[in-house]
Amino acid sequence: MPPSGATHGANQIACGKGVDMAKALVGYRPVNDPRLMLETFELRRRVADLEHLVERLQHDNEQLREDLRQPDVVGAGVPTIAG
Repeated sequence: MPPSGATHGANQIACGKGVDMAKALVGYRPVNDPRLMLETFELRRRVADLEHLVERLQHDNEQLREDLRQPDVVGAGVPTIAG
């Protein structure tokens, strides 16, 4: 038999109390305060900007990895310290 605390927590989520908190964190609750609306808009825009930055950096990283896989034609004839 599960502890009473575990059942109580599951009942809270099933009744919607946990869902309300999740919706509030994600931004689905109706907001009438213009300051909060502006802040939400700015945060969403910032998240979108950061997502684009991550995509660009991942692309750049993939390109650099691909460049490392290619033989170094320019530096092939240059002697190194190791020989």
